[in-house]
Amino acid sequence: MLSKITSSAWAHVPNRLTSQLALVLQLRKSHLAPFLPGHPIVTPLPTESRPFGVVSSAQYGSTSILPISWAYIKMMGGQSLTRATQVAILNANYMAKVLSQE
Repeated sequence: MLSKITSSAWAHVPNRLTSQLALVLQLRKSHLAPFLPGHPIVTPLPTESRPFGVVSSAQYGSTSILPISWAYIKMMGGQSLTRATQVAILNANYMAKVLSQE
């Protein structure tokens, strides 16, 4: 299960903590370590040779997006959020099928 977690799930976590967590959970491959994002102020972990560079201008990302996401989830509710997800997957599968025929 943990190996299926994508990096987007950790987008709100500070980069250094994400690197440490990924290292502990072994979610990243060692040959890709030089290409991990970094930040000019925060030094990389001792196990990392060098960071790839800045991905966003904020050191810990955009924290203002978290309350917006939380409010959206609370507003939708469990059943509506599940239904919206199902419809989104159905639409994505439809588009993939249509585009694969071209």
